Amino acid sequence: MNLRNMVNSLLDMGSSISINNGISLYKKGLVNKVTSKKIDDTYHIYGRISDNNKEYSTHIKFNLKDEVKDDICTCSQLDKNSKEMSNYTFSH
Repeated sequence: MNLRNMVNSLLDMGSSISINNGISLYKKGLVNKVTSKKIDDTYHIYGRISDNNKEYSTHIKFNLKDEVKDDICTCSQLDKNSKEMSNYTFSH
């Protein structure tokens, strides 16, 4: 597991708008909790983000090559945008 490769793999999927929005949320202190664990051949990263009086739960899965296998969020953005774009990555 190489953290830099994992981050780069995730950033490669995101638009510059999503990346900048995500950085802004992080700098504002809206990322409440981040945990991770390895299950079988997959690294799981879980996060909680508060924004506009709402809390979102994120789950990102990486394979052993540090590539994103899946990203899931409880926000409405993912549901709406993933239908229009493959590999949609949310800003949070």
